[in-house]
Amino acid sequence: MATHLLYPGLPQEVTDQIFKYVFGGTLREADFKHPPTPDHFVINHAWYNTVARFRYLKFEYFSEPDVAPLWEFLRALVENPGHRVHVKHLTFSTIYLYREFPPHQLPRMFGTIWMFGPQRFRARRDPAQDAVLQPGQLEPQGPHQVWQWLQAGYLNQRGEVRAEFVEEIRQWHGQALYKQHRSWFERAMRAVGFHKGSGDLFRHASRVLSQGVLAAGYQCPLIAVILAYCPNLVHLFLHVWHTEDDRFLDRIMNYATVRGGMWRSLAGLTPDDTDPPLGKVETLTAAARKVRHFQGPLGDHDGFRPIFDGHQYPFVVDATKRPYWRLPKLVDFTGISVTGDDSLAHLDSASSIRHLTLNSRIMFQLQLGSWLRWCTDLRTLSIRLPADEFGSVSDPSENNGPDLWNALFAALAPFTQQLEYLDIYQKRIYPQTDTFDNWFDHEKPCCPPLATFTALRQLNIPVTILAGWQCIHTDGARFATHLPPNIETLGVYTEDPQTLTEQMHPAVIYNELVGMVRCAAANGLACLVWDTSHALVHRLPEEPMLDEAQRLNLYVEYGDARDVLLCAGGETLAAVSIQDGSVMPSRRAQERKNRRFAEVIPEGLQVHGLRGRMRHVRQRAQTVPAPAPALPAPAADDDDPMDIDK
Repeated sequence: MATHLLYPGLPQEVTDQIFKYVFGGTLREADFKHPPTPDHFVINHAWYNTVARFRYLKFEYFSEPDVAPLWEFLRALVENPGHRVHVKHLTFSTIYLYREFPPHQLPRMFGTIWMFGPQRFRARRDPAQDAVLQPGQLEPQGPHQVWQWLQAGYLNQRGEVRAEFVEEIRQWHGQALYKQHRSWFERAMRAVGFHKGSGDLFRHASRVLSQGVLAAGYQCPLIAVILAYCPNLVHLFLHVWHTEDDRFLDRIMNYATVRGGMWRSLAGLTPDDTDPPLGKVETLTAAARKVRHFQGPLGDHDGFRPIFDGHQYPFVVDATKRPYWRLPKLVDFTGISVTGDDSLAHLDSASSIRHLTLNSRIMFQLQLGSWLRWCTDLRTLSIRLPADEFGSVSDPSENNGPDLWNALFAALAPFTQQLEYLDIYQKRIYPQTDTFDNWFDHEKPCCPPLATFTALRQLNIPVTILAGWQCIHTDGARFATHLPPNIETLGVYTEDPQTLTEQMHPAVIYNELVGMVRCAAANGLACLVWDTSHALVHRLPEEPMLDEAQRLNLYVEYGDARDVLLCAGGETLAAVSIQDGSVMPSRRAQERKNRRFAEVIPEGLQVHGLRGRMRHVRQRAQTVPAPAPALPAPAADDDDPMDIDK
């Protein structure tokens, strides 16, 4: 960056140090973490031009009660075309959609409602607060006086908005912001063609914004227009609303994938904005929006705690409205709580996606075969399979056992020579009241053909699937035979260890695990991640295997897999953010968590935006927590399944 232009009389090294001091680090997009403040823009024109691209490089909105930042960011893009080209990272999350009002935001919100909101907002003033007025004033002037004048009428003794006014304040604030920004926003909607085509999005947006209800899709037209005004967008994180709530996103996706000609015909944008929206997006992370429902009989929520969840309300991918895979530059797609429309089943298409993550409650609704048919250049795949908490309860016809595993491996057959990363995650697959043999006694045997995946460098897999079902291989060599020949990292989930002990004698499991490590290490395994999160419930004879791994100088991670493995996308921010009780982690906490994930990913691989940092060493930098002393292999006539429930 030519910082010497700002200080022509100073050496380049000095001006670089000035910028590092002011902005808290090297002024590069790759590692810039401290957005410039508004004060940086008013120093001089040269400073303004320099810091603008970093000020608008990234924008994040988490559906806080104060929607003003969303309006202000959009207005900056609409009124200054020079800012649009700088935007490369956008995040639109619903994690705080039902959050209480943060106290520091209330004065500004009250001031906005006072200026542009309904008259009835003023009716609750406390006459005792008239003392805040200056002589001659009939009403407060400015946000500070408004805040002093009205807070006694709307706040409780703790300084929080009274429960009976929470929804009204939210709604009044949304209505006030729309009234404040309406004139320029309507011009922006016309510029992106919302007044054309079917659906009359112009009038629909006006109705949604006039109502001011955040939980009813208030932010959807704003987000859609932002997407239209960011021609260089590369990374998009989006909590997706149902299509009946968000027809605006459908229109933007339509421009991006089908009707680019209609976009180019619009006369409202600058010549630099002729390319359709989302045309440069390389990474798209989409998750179902967070939804509030109540845990009570027959939907009755009186006296029941509200549940905030997105996993039970998946978003839909279809062939016409939201064909995400058709984005021309899309390389990395993550879909959390997603289903596929029936229109995908026989659709022939092509996609540039190389990194795919799919998470669905019901497998047959995912249309996985269609995704794999489109993504011919696939390199990494993360897939969560339905388990008892989803499949056998929510949809009894859903299969989640050996037949499902066979179908998955059959679908992956075309990728055995190119897939480099495979993460299969599945929780307990049958009710605790039953047994494995009874639950799957009518299903076909499953012998995982993972040995044919010659390009695979990392495999994360449940121990139950790795073992197979009624496998033809010899006991003691089954696990080793099932492993890919060239893996560098092996992650093993043990969410359901009892399933394995019901199939195999402890002595057999002992030999399987030790033999697996020896065989894999001989073929180049460098890192072993073993999940022990359920060891207190049911334990596998894993200590000898871990001892053997250390003896072979493998890099070993031993503990809760969720701290180290991504659980097929289940531990990504997209999945965590729609869970009940979720909060946004601090930047430092998220970076620390990402480092743990990256440390077991082989170098040269990139998964969920994380570049592998696993050094090919045979010794851990820190010793593994000392396991219990290794026990000799159980006698063949010992039928103790090593259950330590008691």
